Order: sequence, then structure tokens, then C-alpha cells
Amino acid sequence: DSQRLYGGGAFSLVGGAVRRRIAAVDLGTATLSNWRVQAQEPVSTLAIAHGALFAGGGFGGYPGGGGEPRNYVAAFDLGSGATLPFSPRPSMVYTSGLAFHADRVLLIGGAADALEWVDRTSGAPVPPATAVGGFASAAVQVGNTVFVAGVKMDRTGVLVVVDAPSGRL
Repeated sequence: DSQRLYGGGAFSLVGGAVRRRIAAVDLGTATLSNWRVQAQEPVSTLAIAHGALFAGGGFGGYPGGGGEPRNYVAAFDLGSGATLPFSPRPSMVYTSGLAFHADRVLLIGGAADALEWVDRTSGAPVPPATAVGGFASAAVQVGNTVFVAGVKMDRTGVLVVVDAPSGRL
């Protein structure tokens, strides 16, 4: 965002301070920010949208509202770091990429159906269901187009292009 640079990964310390798998550096001072959230497992993707930091990975158990865990993806308020109500129950086993359109989030990850649209506030599934029959490992969004790289079930590489407004391949 315009105030912080966020990083995610498999670390537990940044500059000697405890930061479990997500950290923020203040862009004005180039120092570690007081903004802190934690993940139990490595974070493989981060994205900022709609005033929130979305984090994805192979984790479960993010502390959520009322202690509710988050599975494979969570959202945090950029200002306070508070965990937002966004709580999808994706069919995939990890989240390796995120894309956005209007009030939807495209979860990109590993499972037989590697693409799943969810509501950006609640995380509830929304149409269309987009099956690609493989495991997605990376995604890039350029405007309304999302490019997803992965591997099909037969182990051949695949590049899928998603039209974000329609949600279709």
C-alpha cells in the first residue's frame, strides 16, 4: 500500500523482531512496522485490494474473528492488522495466487479444481465455478485478465487465461 511494504514467506524473525510469516516495513522510515499479524505456516502469496491485505498459503488456523481459524487464505485490515470476516472454505489444499474483480476474489491454488471465485467480504463461493483439472502455482492479473500457470493432472504444464468480469476461461 502507500505506507507499507508487505512480505510473506517461511520466516519467524525480521531484523531480530518476531514476525511469523508476514511482516510490514514502513516505507517512510524503512523500518519494521508495528503492524503485525501471524500465520502458522508459510505464506506463498500476498495481495492488496479494497483496504485489505489478503494472504494465501498452505496454512490453517489463522486467528480470526471469535477465534475462528482461516484455511489457506485470510484478509487483514491494512490500518489495524485486524483479521477480517473473510473466511472462505476453499476446495483446494493451498492458495498460491489471488486475483480480484468487483466484489469477488479468485483463489488460485492446488486441487483438482485450482480456481475458485469467492465473495470478497464473506468468502462464500460465487459463480462461476472454474475447473482446470490441475494445480495452479502462479498467477498475474493485468487489468481484467488473469494469467494462471500450473500443471494438469497428467503433469503437463498449462497456462490458463481467465476473463475476470465473466469469470470464464
